[in-house]
Amino acid sequence: MTQTLLEIRDLHKRYGAVEVLKGVDCTMAQGEVISIIGSSGSGKTTMLRCINMLEEFQGGSIRIDGQEIGYETVGGQRRRKKEKEIARQRAMTGMAFQQFNLFPHMTAARNIMLGLMKVRGMGRGGAGGCREMAGPCRAALTHGSLSRPALRRPAAARGDRPGDRNEPEADAVR
Repeated sequence: MTQTLLEIRDLHKRYGAVEVLKGVDCTMAQGEVISIIGSSGSGKTTMLRCINMLEEFQGGSIRIDGQEIGYETVGGQRRRKKEKEIARQRAMTGMAFQQFNLFPHMTAARNIMLGLMKVRGMGRGGAGGCREMAGPCRAALTHGSLSRPALRRPAAARGDRPGDRNEPEADAVR
């Protein structure tokens, strides 16, 4: 049986009186790839931002590896988790955008290692598990190769392609 990596149940998000996410449900198993397709302004990026608690949501639940993200229910009341716990949960996830924001003067491997060293406090030895990308600097990488360092950073990675007008709009959850 495959393990559920991401589970979203009845997700609701409002900006004032405008409800942009109206009861979204999604389940994703480890190793599965899901595409989120919709027109501009339909809530694709908002949903991804809710998963990483970059946006607060008004209802529903999000679980990564069975752990509820962002909120907890205590005595029948839903309340936001402490910022320290949310920061710990964010460290388990990541987002890769169309512009991957790699440092151009660093190799791909160094770009990956930097986050692990700064956020997780790992030494170079522990963070350096990406030797096949040790050589090329950001400027020498193809578009596909640029995505790999961004996707390697977290345990669960999500991709977002906002504003891409050369291809159909699609955000891929990995």
